[in-house]
Amino acid sequence: MVYIFCGLFCAGKSTVGKLCAERLSLPFYDTDRLIEEQEGQGKAVGHIWKEIGNEAFRELESALICSLNPSTAIISTGGGALLQERTRMHLKKIGVSIYLKASVEILFQRIVQRGLPPYLDKSRPFEHLKEIAQQRFPIYEKHCPYMIETENTTPAEVTEKIWEAIVSGKFSGSQLGESPTGKPLEL
Repeated sequence: MVYIFCGLFCAGKSTVGKLCAERLSLPFYDTDRLIEEQEGQGKAVGHIWKEIGNEAFRELESALICSLNPSTAIISTGGGALLQERTRMHLKKIGVSIYLKASVEILFQRIVQRGLPPYLDKSRPFEHLKEIAQQRFPIYEKHCPYMIETENTTPAEVTEKIWEAIVSGKFSGSQLGESPTGKPLEL
């Protein structure tokens, strides 16, 4: 099984992804890190986005994600990966998507701690993040059949909840793919 973590930046996708991969002894693919490796020159993904522009970046990201076809793995996607239809279709085909959710306020606190990324408007970063969230939250909810709250939990606690869902068989059968109700099942 392939487990795909989706959500906005700083939701915990990479951290939880690494922990889950270790716990499950599965390969881990962080699509942002893969883009950085592919583009080389030690540039962070935000700087690559800024250099080539949003449209070219989304095409690059989609091509990279669509080239992944593991039989078992944990994949952590970039915050905008689900914006591309072909990316959504590919991810739906290869595994189950789990939306790692946190409020805009918590995400903004985490972002400020790390430093504002190039893709946030420096003159109004919180408002810009809210606009991005308003666009993307409904996409995550529609295309991720499962959701886990990362706001008031540690990465280890989130990993434990995912582990429990796996061993209890929650990620099998008809729940794979799009959320049939338009809202993800909370883990």
